[in-house]
Amino acid sequence: MSSIENMIAWMQARKGKVTYSMTSRMGPNSYDCSSSVFFAMIAGGFLSAGSGSANTDSKPQMVTLNVDGQFGNATAKRLQEYFDTDGKDGVISHQYKQTFNQNIYAAQFDSSLTGSNVVKALQRFLGIGQDGLFGQGTIKALQKHLGTTQDGTISQVSDSVRELQRRLNANKL
Repeated sequence: MSSIENMIAWMQARKGKVTYSMTSRMGPNSYDCSSSVFFAMIAGGFLSAGSGSANTDSKPQMVTLNVDGQFGNATAKRLQEYFDTDGKDGVISHQYKQTFNQNIYAAQFDSSLTGSNVVKALQRFLGIGQDGLFGQGTIKALQKHLGTTQDGTISQVSDSVRELQRRLNANKL
């Protein structure tokens, strides 16, 4: 049975917990106006879950990644879109270069240790400390979340990055 109360409850459950984004608008962390109404209508029973797309116009869409296992600028940019962080430039800024993260090709290595906003968002999502640095702890937590080998290293061509790319393409990290 359709219920406006269920639509309102869906919206209320996200109040203060999601952001607005036109490029990352299919949830779960951000929506635009039309996609939030679309998902609320599903929650309210007015539309079926398979009733089409929340895309109602030709606004910019997220990029589809080549699933190649390499952590390049396109993967970094898509991660920035997914978490709707500032500066969607495809660069993982202010990282400290070590053997376990040297194959993050999108990383900007320096010695500032200030970290990156997108890494902080990823760390928050993974439920770990948020220093913004792509260190072994972050890599292991990501590998665990993705269900891949937890060796704490991003290799030149990585199964973990492949799985990350697949999930980003599906918009379901």
